[in-house]
Order: sequence, then C-alpha cells, then structure tokens
Amino acid sequence: MPECAHDCAELAVLTCQLRAAHHRIDQLQQAIESRGRIGQALGVLMCRYAIDAEAAFATMTRVSQHHNVKLRELAEAVLGTITCRGEPVPHGLRPALEELLVSSGPQERRKPGPKSGLPGW
Repeated sequence: MPECAHDCAELAVLTCQLRAAHHRIDQLQQAIESRGRIGQALGVLMCRYAIDAEAAFATMTRVSQHHNVKLRELAEAVLGTITCRGEPVPHGLRPALEELLVSSGPQERRKPGPKSGLPGW
C-alpha cells in the first residue's frame, strides 16, 4: 500500500475516534449537569413528603418509566414547582407522584395542597 493511502486511512480512523470521543464527552457533561438537577429534585421531594433519598429516587424512577419521561425532564418539572418562573408539574405526572409519595411517607404528615405555598400543588 502506498504511504499516502496508509496515512489517509490512519487519518480517517483517528478522525472517527476523535468524533466518538467528543460525543462521549458531550454525553458525560450532560449527565453531570443532569445529576445535580435530579439531586435537587430529590431534595424537594424528600422535604415535601418527609421521605428518604431512596424513596424519592425510586418514586421518580417509577414515574419516569411509567410515563415515558426522561428523569432529567421530570426533575426539571419538580424543580419548576418551587420557582416563580417555573411551570407546575404536568397534570399527567402530578397525580402519579402524589400517589406514590403520599403512600410511602409517614402517615401523620398532611397531604400537600394549596396551602403548601408551592405553585402547582
């Protein structure tokens, strides 16, 4: 094989590997960013429903899978309930979260409602 053809083939392989590495870096950066927002949403659910992190994560995972919504999107919806500029949790997801969270927490706490001071709940 002529040296030029060999160099071109090697360059093509390296270019492909570089593209794959850039794609993987982008995925990891998005995962890192999503992880923080998911953790914040878990904290909101833990506080709001007096449950532990494991129960909050299990609930979010189940709702995410059952409603075919990415976990990071569900986290953003939950976080949106605590900001003035955010949208409330979509009506289709809110009852599922409510049902699972109310049934998994202590019985003596009250169910969140309009007096909770949080928009959309």
